[in-house]
Amino acid sequence: MTRVLVIGIDGATFDLITPWSKAGDLPNLARLMAEGAHGPLESTLPPVTSLAWPTFATGMNSGKHGVFDFIRPMGGQFELVNAASIRTPAVWQILSEAGRRIGVMNVPVTYPPTPVNGFIVGGMLSPVGGTFTYPADLLDGYAGQMKPYRIAPQVQYKEGNEAEFAADFLDLVERRGEYALQLMSDHPYDFLMFDLQATDIVQLA
Repeated sequence: MTRVLVIGIDGATFDLITPWSKAGDLPNLARLMAEGAHGPLESTLPPVTSLAWPTFATGMNSGKHGVFDFIRPMGGQFELVNAASIRTPAVWQILSEAGRRIGVMNVPVTYPPTPVNGFIVGGMLSPVGGTFTYPADLLDGYAGQMKPYRIAPQVQYKEGNEAEFAADFLDLVERRGEYALQLMSDHPYDFLMFDLQATDIVQLA
């Protein structure tokens, strides 16, 4: 099996990527587009993160994988959806069961991480302070060598704090990138998926 690397650029659209690539501002994406295949994807209905990524990962619609929103009703109350809410296996689970080594990092709705032949670092909706990796001690060996991994921004955007917000966000992106490169180096893989969520979140600021 040829190794597969999937990079999700959350919230990115070709109406920006294409002209920036042609202008030379995105040389790596331009090369990938020129040497590979690319095209617009039809989103889910509704186009919501919590159900779109499970749809991408499973190839199933909400009626089959069971996630319709960020929350779901439970006996008159509501709870956040999580990986246990997904009723159909993701592509990395299928590959893991087939004996392939996999890695998944920062993909939404992957908490709590399920046991796999490889590693998972939970993404959006993972709680700060909870066990968001599989194996649970996956990142312990990097303590003292790398800055602690961060799950979410620490600064909420407000008018007037643009510089503080940007600095915090860049730190978040840099840490995730450093861990992604380190984990890729330390853990052999057949399939690896990483979601760059910053491009989506920053548009909401």
